[in-house]
Amino acid sequence: APLPNGTHFVVTDRQGIVLAANLENPMAIGQTLSDPMLLAAVKAGVTWRGEGDDTTGTQRIYAFQPSGKSAEAPFFVAVSVDKHEVLAPARRRLVLVYLALTLVAGFGSWIAWILGGRVILKPVADILAATRQLHAGRLDVRIPLTPKDNPSEFTQISTDFNRMAESMQVGQIALEAELARSKSTQEKLQHAQKLA
Repeated sequence: APLPNGTHFVVTDRQGIVLAANLENPMAIGQTLSDPMLLAAVKAGVTWRGEGDDTTGTQRIYAFQPSGKSAEAPFFVAVSVDKHEVLAPARRRLVLVYLALTLVAGFGSWIAWILGGRVILKPVADILAATRQLHAGRLDVRIPLTPKDNPSEFTQISTDFNRMAESMQVGQIALEAELARSKSTQEKLQHAQKLA
């Protein structure tokens, strides 16, 4: 299988002399390892995995393995890959996940705003407008209710407001009728006094 971009593959002997390397690897065959991380692993002669900077300052992920079970193995195999190349796909996926979450949160907020306007703001605005009109003396004001209105607290407040306004209007009509009768009676009494 082909190695990922930026992968360095090298085979060395116990002294750290490069015996084989892939084409992307800047290490020359027959020369001593220039990478201090790999050279330290060869000197230790044990399996090792880790991260560090190579001679160019690039962060790399390393894997080092002797060809045998002991430090006296004749060959050592080392593979390193650019850390940014390894993490790039995960970072791209993470950006896409964040973008998707942002879109979902934005869509959810928009839906909440729309529903909040219909479920909370409009009923409150209707109640406040009717209250202001009632305060201004319009006893015929009513909050419009439809059969599809759910039995929420706002529907109950609106229903009670309408009953109160109806009661006040009926009382006002009765008071005006009584005043008219009293005025008529007073006029009759005044007319009778003038005749007497």
